[in-house]
Amino acid sequence: MTARQIEVAYDAKYIPKPQGPDFGVPEVVTAGLKYKPWKDGMHCSNYGCFAPSPNPPPYFPTIYDWASNNPEQKISTQIMQLIGVEVFQGPFTGTLFLPTDTAWSTYLARWNVPIMANNTRAEQFYANFFIKLLQYHTLLLRVYGAQLDGFNYSTVYANLNAYPHKRNVITFNSVDKFVYGGGVIHTINQVLEPKDVFPSLTAAINSSDIFSDLRTVLDRIETEGNFSMLATLEEIPGTAAVPTNAAFASAGVDVNTFPVNELLNVVAYHFCAFTRSYRLLYYPFTGKPGKNPCLTILSRAYAISYGLAWNATKPGIAKVPEMWINYATGVYPDGLKVKRANIVAADLTMPVVRH
Repeated sequence: MTARQIEVAYDAKYIPKPQGPDFGVPEVVTAGLKYKPWKDGMHCSNYGCFAPSPNPPPYFPTIYDWASNNPEQKISTQIMQLIGVEVFQGPFTGTLFLPTDTAWSTYLARWNVPIMANNTRAEQFYANFFIKLLQYHTLLLRVYGAQLDGFNYSTVYANLNAYPHKRNVITFNSVDKFVYGGGVIHTINQVLEPKDVFPSLTAAINSSDIFSDLRTVLDRIETEGNFSMLATLEEIPGTAAVPTNAAFASAGVDVNTFPVNELLNVVAYHFCAFTRSYRLLYYPFTGKPGKNPCLTILSRAYAISYGLAWNATKPGIAKVPEMWINYATGVYPDGLKVKRANIVAADLTMPVVRH
């Protein structure tokens, strides 16, 4: 680290020392970190062996080095391995709130999808999910523990929708764990939850009253149709157009009296199943060729060629883009016509589903 890098990273004056690999590190910083000068055997110590990384003396561990040598961060380490260790091995200058194993276990217990180990396809969807979740735990700005109280900070995670914000109240397990690049880790006793990232499809549709009609539909399909539609959808990767109460009303569907078999078809027409995570349709819905429009479960079941076409305008500086779906309605095949349904909120994320 150069003198200037040290001053920027630690917000402290550069104090040179006469010799040794730890020159330039302010003593006030080294005292707080219980710092030891670099030695050849530093990669292995009483705290375990650190994998070699592009981290010159004075040595501070990368995010992955620190987590993988911390007994309370086994699940965080597994998540980093799932995403890709290289993402967490470079210099980090911001702030990372890292849940403890207990916090992760509590959160993962709310998943309604089986966690399939050593399943390459499933891991692609899980990695995508955890990337977004960890982005919400990351600040670009380095913020010490003493600076957290009474201030608002923006996370790396951002989205264009106006879904109701979720308030997180947490406690800290530890603060100010310095890592390579000058960034800090604070460990927390609860997983932070963005407004539009959910541990399950069930949690998503239970999050707002605008989905109360859909809940009624799914309940009727299960009780009267003897089919667990929601449990089935929890395990099917894909992109779904989740209908709100207003959508049912505009279509003239009375969810309390409509025939159950037709309600089942309605739900199936709103879901496009994919086997690869890169085919999920994110805003601006530019999936791989041939995947937008996407064929729904209903389309595949009845071998018909029409599906859902996802569209969006480009956002302005301070303007949320228009987003909509073109879909076919009427009597198949000659009586079909195209209609437009506006998207209220895009990119609601679950472990294997994108909405």
